[in-house]
Amino acid sequence: MGLATALVETIAALDLDETALERETAALRDRLAALERSATFDSTAGSKPPSRDGLNKKTTTLKHIRSQRGPFAKPSDGQPGHIGPTLTVTPNHIVDHDPTA
Repeated sequence: MGLATALVETIAALDLDETALERETAALRDRLAALERSATFDSTAGSKPPSRDGLNKKTTTLKHIRSQRGPFAKPSDGQPGHIGPTLTVTPNHIVDHDPTA
């Protein structure tokens, strides 16, 4: 009978260990779910400041994109036929410098 009681005590101890491990596993799963939920929030969707976004910052936000519009078919010039201001150099007189003189 000594062996049977020892086996029963061992099984009871293993059952206690198993239930403790199951509780710990459930607690860790809940913690992981909470961390995964909080990781999806960033400063664009709430009152969280941008400094709290961490290292996974979005590189392309609306502030960083120059223009979301595509290329236009029309040129960005003024009225048709209008040349516009041009900078040209037109000398008043020309002076020749002769190196032999």
